[in-house]
Amino acid sequence: MIEIEDENQNKKEFFKALVLKKLGEEIDDLIEDNVIILARVSGYEVIYFFYDNKKKIVILDQLNYDLNTAIDTTNIEKIAKAITVKIGIEKEELEDYKFIFFKEKKPVIHTFSIVSNQFNDLSLGLVLNP
Repeated sequence: MIEIEDENQNKKEFFKALVLKKLGEEIDDLIEDNVIILARVSGYEVIYFFYDNKKKIVILDQLNYDLNTAIDTTNIEKIAKAITVKIGIEKEELEDYKFIFFKEKKPVIHTFSIVSNQFNDLSLGLVLNP
């Protein structure tokens, strides 16, 4: 687990600066939230994230919280689906959102296409874009 260098630094400000530095995107207003997903191996897991609906960005906080869930294609889709439902992203807007996973301060950006309007545990309705 990587800690924020300055303990007094606000996590929101840290992620704003990191996104600006790594991606060149300025974020105005990050909101912190969490969602619970069902992971195959580890049972339930709480996923901590930040989001900005104006910029259509979701940042998963892997720097301050270790995930037990493997970040594979299926789990990335489960996380995106759970966050989409939690923060009320409309299906029509989902393809415009960037889901940013920071692994050791290196951003990995995932976007999704909707392949089905049916969301359930077996058919997530999402597919990762290449």
